[in-house]
Amino acid sequence: MSFQFSSSRFSRPQTSFQFSSAANPAGTFTSVVNNRNLGDLIFNPNPGKIIFDPNRPIFNPPGTISNPPNPQPGPSQPDNSIPTNVPSQLLALLAAIPIATDGRVITSEYHNTLRAAILALAGQLGVGLITPTVIETLIPIFLPNGDAASWQIKDGAATKPAGSEAIGWLPLAIPDGSRLQSLVVFGTRNGTPARFEVRIVRQPVALDATSGGATITPLMAVDLKNSNPPFRAETTNFLVSGLGTTATAAASEDYKTIDNATYKYLLFAEISNDANVTAQVNAVQLIYQPGLAG
Repeated sequence: MSFQFSSSRFSRPQTSFQFSSAANPAGTFTSVVNNRNLGDLIFNPNPGKIIFDPNRPIFNPPGTISNPPNPQPGPSQPDNSIPTNVPSQLLALLAAIPIATDGRVITSEYHNTLRAAILALAGQLGVGLITPTVIETLIPIFLPNGDAASWQIKDGAATKPAGSEAIGWLPLAIPDGSRLQSLVVFGTRNGTPARFEVRIVRQPVALDATSGGATITPLMAVDLKNSNPPFRAETTNFLVSGLGTTATAAASEDYKTIDNATYKYLLFAEISNDANVTAQVNAVQLIYQPGLAG
């Protein structure tokens, strides 16, 4: 097919041109405008007139779509479901992180619970703190505890006195920020005492304003009354129970983290007075990971 155009409204010479759809299948002006006057007319009109884009199709062959719209994906919805493979201990640690509120003092509990959760997350990724394990061996030169009967100290070992109970203690100097792992006791016994225990405790450095004292809190304890002699008895458990899963995880983290600014740490050894019972503590070991500044 062909089209005939003529111009009689302008002062320029009348010009006509034609184009065919076969020669110009895309239907653009570029391939048909060869006359300079007509080109000036089309591409340089008076202000306010429409400017034609020479590369824009003026018609489309049958069956084609001009400038189809680009579909835009809708916003993705967040997945708030909890994965089924998350360990319950990790969920408990995350739930134990306190929520800070205005006017409430941020204590060590905030840091310790957050630290425990981050370490657990790192553990799920196969990474963690690379810190050596320290084994500190203590000689059981137990100090007397008030007027109570004391251990008999000889050759670097503590022996139960005949016909008497015994209790004594040692000060502990564990680097600040360290994390307790286990308590180990070496010794022997003959007979079965009603009570034979070595334990780690902590006590606040500040006295209570009401009572004037400082409460002693047991952290770890090794029960020795049924240990087969000679024994190497060990515990990795912290004395938290009856608190629920979330509170137990938070309390365990608090117990195992050494905080010398708030507490002092001691080791107690105690045995009851039972007939035909002898016992000896030969050594005590503390196993811990030092803090980052340790």
